[in-house]
Amino acid sequence: NLPKCLTFTTKVISPPYTIQKYFKAKEPINTANEIADSSIPLHENTGTDQGGKNVVAVYSVFKEVIPSFLNEVRQNIRTMSEALQDNNFETILNIGHRLKGAGGGYGFDHISKMAMLIEKNAEEKNTKEIQKKLEEFSNYVESIHVVYKEA
Repeated sequence: NLPKCLTFTTKVISPPYTIQKYFKAKEPINTANEIADSSIPLHENTGTDQGGKNVVAVYSVFKEVIPSFLNEVRQNIRTMSEALQDNNFETILNIGHRLKGAGGGYGFDHISKMAMLIEKNAEEKNTKEIQKKLEEFSNYVESIHVVYKEA
C-alpha cells in the first residue's frame, strides 16, 4: 500500500527546519499530563477543557500548517459522507487510510484512530457503522482546541 500512502500530501517542511528538528517535533506530546502543564484549565485532567473542547498539544513548528490540515480533514469527512451515499466504499477506504497516516504525523492521534475505524468499516462495507463513525469524527474535529508547545 505504499503508493496509497504517498498520495496524501501536505506542506513540505523546508529550511530553517532540519530533519532532526522535524523528527524531534513528531514525538508524541498530547498526553493528559503534558496538556495539564499548559495554561489551559483542564477538567479532571482528561484532555478536554472546561468548555468541552478536545485539547490537542502540537509542537509550534507545525503552527503554520495545522489550520489547513484541519480544514482538509473536514473536507475529507464531507467527501466520505458523500461517497457513503453512493456506496463508494473504495473512496472511503482510501481517504480513511490517508487520514490514518496523516493524523499522527501532526500529533492528532485520535484523528488517526477515528480514520482507522472508518477504513476498517469501509473494508467490511458496514454502512451503518461508517455513518456513525463519520458523525463522531466530524463532532470530534469541530471540538478540537490546539495548544502549541515549543519543541
